[in-house]
Amino acid sequence: MMQAYPAWANDELIAEAYELARLRTIMTGIPWQVDHIVPLNSDLVCGLHCEANLQVIPKAANLAKSNDWWPDMPDALATSLRFSEAPSLYLVSPRFANTVAARNI
Repeated sequence: MMQAYPAWANDELIAEAYELARLRTIMTGIPWQVDHIVPLNSDLVCGLHCEANLQVIPKAANLAKSNDWWPDMPDALATSLRFSEAPSLYLVSPRFANTVAARNI
């Protein structure tokens, strides 16, 4: 994660997000986690560990999201595809082959 940690990141705001997740867990009895909106590690994108890329969400939602989704993903997925030898064929990572974006190409 250190490679994804920019020098300008605000440590106080990052700590506040983790504290908010802890407090929401206590108050609701439902586990909450700090999520990286744009995943730190994905086949197509690498986000930053900074306050602008954090959100506090229920743990179940974070686990379901995994690192397979981020805002504007269909656009990012579509622009990351490469043409094969035949212009009508797209090469899609098997991991994303069943996504709505891949099926609509």
